[in-house]
Amino acid sequence: MSQVVSAESLRDFISGQRSRIGAAYQEVEQIQAEYQGAYTRFKAEHDPALQALADTVEARGDVVDAALRAQIDEWVPVERQSLVDRIAKLDEETKDLRRQADAKIEYVQQQVVELHKLNPQLDEQEESLKSDVASRKAELDDLNARVKELGRGLGFITRAGRIHALDRERHRVLGQLQVLGTELSKTRQQWRNRQDALTTLQTDSRAEWETMTAQIGQLEQEHDYLAQNIETLARRNAIVFLLDNLKEPTTVSDPALTVQLQDMIALNIHTDDFQVALGSVAGILGLLKGVDEGLGRFLESVRVLISEQDRHSEYLPPLRIELADSVLAFGGTWDELAEKARDEQALADRPAEFVVAMKPFLDEQLTEERIKGFFDTLGRAIQQATASWR
Repeated sequence: MSQVVSAESLRDFISGQRSRIGAAYQEVEQIQAEYQGAYTRFKAEHDPALQALADTVEARGDVVDAALRAQIDEWVPVERQSLVDRIAKLDEETKDLRRQADAKIEYVQQQVVELHKLNPQLDEQEESLKSDVASRKAELDDLNARVKELGRGLGFITRAGRIHALDRERHRVLGQLQVLGTELSKTRQQWRNRQDALTTLQTDSRAEWETMTAQIGQLEQEHDYLAQNIETLARRNAIVFLLDNLKEPTTVSDPALTVQLQDMIALNIHTDDFQVALGSVAGILGLLKGVDEGLGRFLESVRVLISEQDRHSEYLPPLRIELADSVLAFGGTWDELAEKARDEQALADRPAEFVVAMKPFLDEQLTEERIKGFFDTLGRAIQQATASWR
């Protein structure tokens, strides 16, 4: 049955929903940690066992039943094509890296050429400035001498006007010398900056080029290995693929190999179950996070409404918001989910059961349609409640 609540009660409802979602998230997150640890342990046992079994089947294919041998033969072309595609990709990656390495060297070389071009230009500019400085200094020395000559005896009184004029000229020349000195310093600093930048560029580019060269070597090594062993690798990969996907017992004449195959099947089933369970956990966590973020935005809106209601209480009537049955029912999902996930240690040993337990949530209760319906209904309820404010 629907409920009519105040804005404050809606705020508390949403806050409570977020708390319940947080609790459910923690429970499911603990299961994720359990599954990840268990999956890692199973993989650590599964992968070496798979390679050892593949070694045996590859060396003693005659002891495996005809059906499995036929499956291997049928899968070899698939693996061969995969290797051909990989070799082609390695070719492209190698060519691309070579182009990048060559372009880097060419760029550095071009910068060296540009610096060499700049050198005579800056030299000429510096010599011109130095010539101007020398000329201004000579002019200043001449003015200083003339002021000194005119100032002898009582000259600083009788020739005050001429001395004052010469003094103004001295200050003009001093100003020009200061400007020329600044320009000369800029010219020299420009050269030093370009040299420093080029040195840094050369150092960095060489390190990058060496890294690219090492990568090219690795790619070429892999390319050559695959190209030279394509048939052997195609059969080996086909054997590994089929054994890795083996779920049903197969007939072999060697009792020891029979045990290996049975163990492999058990490990395959367990690792597959954990992979599916981890995917289910990730899906649940993603949904919980998305709903929580959506409720967080709703909560901010409700707080704004409460603030407006309090600020203008003299003419705004208190909000009365109707929470529909579907909203209240959806809000009960989180406690149920947390309860299902609570015994994570037991479920961690039975990942297939966890997937079954989570299926109703993923397929029915937390579908995109239901989540959208929850937020749409909640939004309409707020819009209807605030209609009287307009």
